[in-house]
Amino acid sequence: MDQLVLATRETSASAKAGPPPIQLVNEYLTRLKGRTQLLERAGDRSVPLRQRMKLHRMMADELDELFIVGAGHLKYAMDDVGEAEADGPSFTTLLGEIDARAGLAASYLHESWRDRLQPELAERCGVAVVRRDQLTDEERVHLKQRFLQDAWPLLTPWVVDQAHPFPRLRNRGLNLALSLERRDERLGHRAAFAVLAIPPGLRRFVEVSTASAKGSIFILLEDFIAMHVHLLFPALHIKECSLFRVTWAGLQSIAVEGRAKASSPKRRAPTLRRRERGRPVRLELTGQASSENEALLLRSLGLGPGDVYRVDGPFDIAGLCGICGQRPTCVRCDAAAVTAEA
Repeated sequence: MDQLVLATRETSASAKAGPPPIQLVNEYLTRLKGRTQLLERAGDRSVPLRQRMKLHRMMADELDELFIVGAGHLKYAMDDVGEAEADGPSFTTLLGEIDARAGLAASYLHESWRDRLQPELAERCGVAVVRRDQLTDEERVHLKQRFLQDAWPLLTPWVVDQAHPFPRLRNRGLNLALSLERRDERLGHRAAFAVLAIPPGLRRFVEVSTASAKGSIFILLEDFIAMHVHLLFPALHIKECSLFRVTWAGLQSIAVEGRAKASSPKRRAPTLRRRERGRPVRLELTGQASSENEALLLRSLGLGPGDVYRVDGPFDIAGLCGICGQRPTCVRCDAAAVTAEA
């Protein structure tokens, strides 16, 4: 009787587990290909700008979900059953397919934002997103006051060394990797490494100026914090400041639910905490970051060289395309010469 009950539980758990990893990844890759084809309309100026930005945001979310669910399933399956399934391609082959498709999709997103959306925002809506080196001295003074007032109280850097482990970072949150150096005449130069997580409560775009004949001027939040990060370390020299983002995959929910039902209440809490933590599956790192910082981040996160993706452009395209939601409704963003589905 006990064996029958145990077999029933295992069958029920298998039914709830959903599609196998190979089928699941193929579904995500197919959806990503469809989003890429749909995004070809991003260059059609007859489609409302707000709708085209929505398409970019949807594809960026789809790309993140491919790693959170698809790559996460594959890596957990590799831990459980080994390299390959009996009747399908190896998990390593599928991870390589994810890497290739994701690289092409990310390149297309950044190119489209840089060459189409950002210039059109400035042209049609008067919204300019500028870099740090494009700011005037007056604008720098204004931004410094805003940093001390709005951002300073929310920032908490973590120094990483033998006594202080690498911090637990928010899933897909923006972070700065800081290479620090203490210059002391008596002790000499002493290097250090720190991580600064950018708080999610701050808006992604920081408004530089509104009273301008050219329209509104914004700077990205990560640039806004990076240009003032030296204020957090007055006694140290900042050798390098690199933006990075970590994607975490949660454990398979069926594995957690099955253990929770079969376990006692005392053992249920640790199982659920383990599900929340998950594991890192992707490291996005700015193209200007040094190989030393890359190696340190990979070692701290337990990732390999194949899990790092160099980003030549801004991070989090989905957040960038949310600039329309940060501003009042713009008639020119919504204007359309044709009726087309987004």
